[in-house]
Amino acid sequence: MNKITLQGILAMVTRRSELNLTKSSRMKEYVYARAVYFKLSREFTNFSFKEIGHLVDKDHASVMHGMKVFEMLEFHKDPTMNIYNECKSILTSVKQNLDIDVQAGLYEDEEVEYWQTRYENMRDLYVNAVEKLARYEREEVTTAD
Repeated sequence: MNKITLQGILAMVTRRSELNLTKSSRMKEYVYARAVYFKLSREFTNFSFKEIGHLVDKDHASVMHGMKVFEMLEFHKDPTMNIYNECKSILTSVKQNLDIDVQAGLYEDEEVEYWQTRYENMRDLYVNAVEKLARYEREEVTTAD
């Protein structure tokens, strides 16, 4: 069974780049980090461009373009390649079941962190929606009087 997931890869790249890759930004730091996520996802999973892009709110064409951006990073030896190489090393170890106690543990921690962050974001959205609904209901009651 493949232990490597898109969420885990995204969490690894997000942690190392210290960027929210789901943020809609064309700043080069974000573009380059997403390109690393796209490349690792294609290398270590069998997901389609569409599925890979879905996690970062991008379509299949953006993922394909990101793969070309990655080639440019590789050619110019951009510092972002350090993130790629570090993540690739861990994912290769997980895939080959080498030193699984250390490497898989690191990878699983990354994925747990990803889901915790997603949960916290969803909880915040829910709390904000409930507060907004309560304000709306109060306003409606006061205008009905």
